[in-house]
Amino acid sequence: MTTKHDVIELFLEHPDWTSGMYARRLGCTSAYVRATLRRSGIQLSLSGRTFGGRPPERERCARIAESMGSPEIAAAIREACNA
Repeated sequence: MTTKHDVIELFLEHPDWTSGMYARRLGCTSAYVRATLRRSGIQLSLSGRTFGGRPPERERCARIAESMGSPEIAAAIREACNA
């Protein structure tokens, strides 16, 4: 079972992730993540996000690749975005 400490610890490791990314990693709902962070006085960063609170699709893919241990793939995705 995911605890508030799990959510906060993962937030500290990856402060730029979305609530959905935390939820997928922790096996809980994004609503639980948002509520837990809000109750703890932590606000999710809005930088780099489009309307609706999600980062651009390519950046999301790069972050996922990075979180799965593929920094080279993440760098290639980001480079393709800037080309």
